Amino acid sequence: MFSIKTTKNNLGITITGDYRDLNELHTGLSNLVGYEEEIEGYEDISLRILGICYDLRHAYMGDREIELVHNGINDEIKKWHGKLYPDYNVYYSVNILWIEAIFSALVLEDIINIRWDKRLSKKYIVETEDFWIPDDMDREEIEKKVKIEKEIRLPYDIAIVRLYQASIWKALNDVVGINRYRRLRNLVLQDDYYGSLKYHGFFTQYLDILNMEYIYGKPEKRNTLLAALIRKLIKLDKEYYDIEEDIREFAKENDIDYRDVQLTNVNYPEELEW
Repeated sequence: MFSIKTTKNNLGITITGDYRDLNELHTGLSNLVGYEEEIEGYEDISLRILGICYDLRHAYMGDREIELVHNGINDEIKKWHGKLYPDYNVYYSVNILWIEAIFSALVLEDIINIRWDKRLSKKYIVETEDFWIPDDMDREEIEKKVKIEKEIRLPYDIAIVRLYQASIWKALNDVVGINRYRRLRNLVLQDDYYGSLKYHGFFTQYLDILNMEYIYGKPEKRNTLLAALIRKLIKLDKEYYDIEEDIREFAKENDIDYRDVQLTNVNYPEELEW
């Protein structure tokens, strides 16, 4: 089972697990999100979560951090079974910025609602030819098979993603403390009702603004700052809607899609002190 904890400097979370743990989490997240254009109104949001999937995949392929963890095997166990076993298991890990992590936990509520509710699925999920099939194979038959497999896996994928969400919230308590944690959870629950879609059409440029504020904020004040920024994500306020309007106007004036608007004051450091 994968685990999630805050990083040393509370800049983000560390997701840790063995090959199978991270592979299963990657599969669960990517199955729910689908491809970039698969859920109407969640295109940019899907890209952010697929970015996490990208890091997860590189982690369990060995391109991120690796550690050896003692697995409890001792000489008595080896003697009893008459076999040689390794004393350590290989665990892989990857870091994700706190704002990105908590936003994924929040918005996955919307996506789970869409996947689980057939009425919402019919309204928001766009059928796309999202994978390559050789010309000599029956596309219709393969797509039907894939669709059935995803349907069967859906409860399992949701369970994995629920653990991911719960693990993020649990790690958050270690940063902000129990009182702030309770207030934030209560804010989430106030708007939590069946079939609610809070982040439909959300402008993800806002995440970059919050990331900048958190990354360049004073490390010793991250517990209070993180709670304040998460509150802004839970209760979208005038600041968000003003930014959204500015982006819309800029996109219209320059005849471009609002998704292509890049903010000039966003500058991620080359190296992050996690």
